[in-house]
Amino acid sequence: MIPLHIVCGALGAFVLCPLAAFAPKGGAVHRLAGRLLLIDVVLVALTGSLLLVDPLFMLIYWPEDSAAMGFTDIFRSAHYPEMFFLYLVVTLLYFSFSGARLWARVGHGHAERVRSNWLDWGLAIGMGGFALFFLALGILDWIHADRLASDFIAGPTVVLAFIGFDFYTFAARPAVHRFPWWFLHMTKMFVVWAGLIDAFWWRVRLKIIPAENMNTDFHIGTILWLGFTAIGVMVYRSHFRKSDRSRRP
Repeated sequence: MIPLHIVCGALGAFVLCPLAAFAPKGGAVHRLAGRLLLIDVVLVALTGSLLLVDPLFMLIYWPEDSAAMGFTDIFRSAHYPEMFFLYLVVTLLYFSFSGARLWARVGHGHAERVRSNWLDWGLAIGMGGFALFFLALGILDWIHADRLASDFIAGPTVVLAFIGFDFYTFAARPAVHRFPWWFLHMTKMFVVWAGLIDAFWWRVRLKIIPAENMNTDFHIGTILWLGFTAIGVMVYRSHFRKSDRSRRP
């Protein structure tokens, strides 16, 4: 199951995400790559969830990986490994589907107001529950001066900011022309891309870098996300601004 999980993650990170990112926006290739990416994300989430009920993974592989990364006793989530992995799975599903769903919610830019359905609410509520749980663990880490406390405070805080805006759109149903929805879509999908690359890189590092040289403070996922977003804004801002102006009443 682990090889299949890794292959699915690598397919999304190095084939489908780049294809969707570099294809003309709104075109057939972009839409097809997006649909295939959602299928791939489901497979990543499914195989990852099945690993949690695999005794070999939880009793052998995870303790070895955790020790190699220095995660054994230094932060509270090490005591909740199943919850930690489910948090990663839910995060991947939330950003993938809420990002992809955004265009349907705004009628591809032609609706008057933002819409939502049970899937949008379910994704936000499920993600919010996990984010609050790990934010609490991060605060406990901070109280105990654990060195990864900032990771488990900053990460869930950023996620809760996205969720807060989602709930605002659910309740207030703002006019579509008020916000650059392309930016929110792009930002969420880049979280997915950066997360998949980061997860693959962790796996590679565990195999090629000695445990004593592992650097858990190098946040490649965050750097990639911010870098992808900055480049995306520079590349696509003028294109989407013209599209937004042409659709405004």
